[in-house]
Amino acid sequence: MSSHIALVVEDDDNSFEETELVLRSLGLHARRVTNRADAIAEIEKRGFCILLVDLHIKPDKNSLSGLVTAGKEVIRFARTRYPASKSAALGQLPIVAVSGHIDDHGMSRELLFSGVDDVVEKSLDRDELPSRIRECLKKSGREFHDACVQMEREFAFPGTRRLALLGERDPERTRRVLVALDGERFSLI
Repeated sequence: MSSHIALVVEDDDNSFEETELVLRSLGLHARRVTNRADAIAEIEKRGFCILLVDLHIKPDKNSLSGLVTAGKEVIRFARTRYPASKSAALGQLPIVAVSGHIDDHGMSRELLFSGVDDVVEKSLDRDELPSRIRECLKKSGREFHDACVQMEREFAFPGTRRLALLGERDPERTRRVLVALDGERFSLI
């Protein structure tokens, strides 16, 4: 049985090591990128279950310093590839903003409106981060890795239109028919 994979966008080695320890304690594997350009490339490839983004990252590997806007751009890009949904049945990718630069309520509110599922201070108690990650996975319908694999199959057609027909409100009993249209080809999943 495979386990969840977290894409961690973090340019600080110490912060990544701490995050990786938390992820391992939850049974998640961490895939790390250190800048906006590499994060966007990984998001395009897909294949992960949750996204943790430090806001203050370098735009690319040759940049001398990080920018908060680079982290926000990663979040916006990820949300365009994995659209936000109020229904877990549609498979929203959980996105967690993790930063030491969330110093006021306005920043948290801005991030939540941009599509993140949670905003976490880097100085957060180590016991709190695992519960917040678990909660994000559960709310998105990705509590178990098998659900992530299924959702990746359903959304495996980047750049195509998707139509979701939902039956009942209960996610366990919802009948889903996803149709992916790509030119003259279509797939019924």
